Amino acid sequence: LFDMSELSFVNNTWGFLTAGSTVRFNKNGGAQEVPFKPLAPTDIVCYLNYHNLILDSAGTKTITAVAGNSLRVINNLNITNSADFVSNGFNIELNGNWVNSGGYFHAQNNTVIMNSPVASVSTFITSGSTTNNPFANLQISGSGLVKPLDNIKIDNNLNISSGSELRLDTIKMEIRGNWFNNGGTFTSGTSVVNFYGTVAQTLSKTAGTENFYKLNLDNSLGLNINTAGANSEGGIIVNDSLNLLHGNISGRNRQVTALGVITRTGGGFIDAELRKNLWNNSVLGAKLVEKASVKYVVYREYHGDKNEV
Repeated sequence: LFDMSELSFVNNTWGFLTAGSTVRFNKNGGAQEVPFKPLAPTDIVCYLNYHNLILDSAGTKTITAVAGNSLRVINNLNITNSADFVSNGFNIELNGNWVNSGGYFHAQNNTVIMNSPVASVSTFITSGSTTNNPFANLQISGSGLVKPLDNIKIDNNLNISSGSELRLDTIKMEIRGNWFNNGGTFTSGTSVVNFYGTVAQTLSKTAGTENFYKLNLDNSLGLNINTAGANSEGGIIVNDSLNLLHGNISGRNRQVTALGVITRTGGGFIDAELRKNLWNNSVLGAKLVEKASVKYVVYREYHGDKNEV
């Protein structure tokens, strides 16, 4: 038992020194508490910030405190050997790698904050199983790069903070809530993003367009992109396939650019300005683009004196 519920420091100049250390909770069976907050003072500078945290062996490992902010891990967090890690109403802030290698994560309705603090350094997420280990809310922060190494599932919202980057490469992301890009960078690689909520979903971005490789919409109540970008030049770009399995994409004052095939398995439609390459003649330098309301526009590059056109 690791109990700090009666621990009091003299003042907030006292605290825990954990640099380079590893704490492993490995009771096999039963329950363990994972504390981070002493009785006093209540200042967060006195909280226990784990350097490396390992949840090991069967049984529940539950974050516990009378009250407090986030459980903070300075380096890596590992859930392994059938451990059940329970957030219990607390957010988790992690500066290193999230590694689930055979454990279970119970996110409840809390947020995991993946903070990659160094621009030249990447941090990684290994979920292990999207069935057993979905995130509730996932926030990407810091000046570095956050990269999932396997498929990832988010039951509520994704938030990409300003100056941060989320890179998916070849994986699949499933999201049931809203997508908020508050000035960060999303790099899709050749990934698949599946919006599959049971209530209407929103995709927003502070400026510009959000680029996807493959995008699936499987939500009968639809996806709203009216806040993707700051003006009518915003919206989404889908570089490979856009699949409307169920539901519509709504964005009357935004654009949907589909560079690959569009399928409408569930009969959904795009209620936005649609831009789609239909014909491209490299010899003539001309391109036919489909826009909303079945309007077609031919673009042709011209190199010469504009006064002679």
